[in-house]
Amino acid sequence: MVNLQPTTFNLRPNAGFTQHYFSRQKNSAGFIALTATIIVAAVLLVLTVSIASSGFQGRFAVFDGEVKEASRALAEACVETAILKHAKDGAVYTGSGDVVVVDAGRGWTCTVLDVDSTDLTAVVIRVQAVVREAYTNLEVTVDSTIGYSVNSWEEVPEFP
Repeated sequence: MVNLQPTTFNLRPNAGFTQHYFSRQKNSAGFIALTATIIVAAVLLVLTVSIASSGFQGRFAVFDGEVKEASRALAEACVETAILKHAKDGAVYTGSGDVVVVDAGRGWTCTVLDVDSTDLTAVVIRVQAVVREAYTNLEVTVDSTIGYSVNSWEEVPEFP
């Protein structure tokens, strides 16, 4: 038969357990919980910051692409202007001038660096456009005998 009488434990100093042992166990358990909470919070903070910064950097990448596209369009407009001036003035036009394009109140400027018409048929036009530190260097070769048809049109990193 099972004895259901309440049992009394005698916690005397010589009973094998001390008060110091019990208090250390309680503090240790709280310390582990606190440390685990801090580690989980730090991991979540790092994860949140990395996700937020990747979105932030993505916005700037899109903006840089738009600025480069504006620079490329400006350089193309500059080439077309140089072709028209060469068609009007002939071999007298050698470039070396700024072309101002007004876009929504902003005065963007591209530069015709060189128009080389030493060859009788091929005219080489070199232009550079800069929009907010996005550079576009174009080197275009046109045939002046067949209505200024374009033979080559390429973006180069820099001019010789």
